[in-house]
Amino acid sequence: MTACNGVTLLLATRTIRDSRKEFSTIPERGKVFARGFEQWWWTMLIYAVLIIILASSYTAGLLVDIWAYVFIAVVVTVGVHYISKCVGAGAAVRGSLARAFFAGERMAILARRRLS
Repeated sequence: MTACNGVTLLLATRTIRDSRKEFSTIPERGKVFARGFEQWWWTMLIYAVLIIILASSYTAGLLVDIWAYVFIAVVVTVGVHYISKCVGAGAAVRGSLARAFFAGERMAILARRRLS
């Protein structure tokens, strides 16, 4: 998920940057992605690293109370990743990504017309 969010952000950012040269309807730099989509990939990365550390520490016998760590992981998963990101920001982020990729499609159509 981390890699998917990171690659999607890179592609959308590059597409928006290139589209800005062609279209006047592309929003300015700070208003491209809604509700902090730029930080989704690294928050997922931090979460994944935390889970790996907890699992490794539990496997090595350094952590004992596994149910406390599972509870914390569930709270973070449901609270941060599901409620705040997917439910709270999902529609706005989907709109931002759709705008970026539709701009890319329009650029591709214009490029094909120029070639013909």
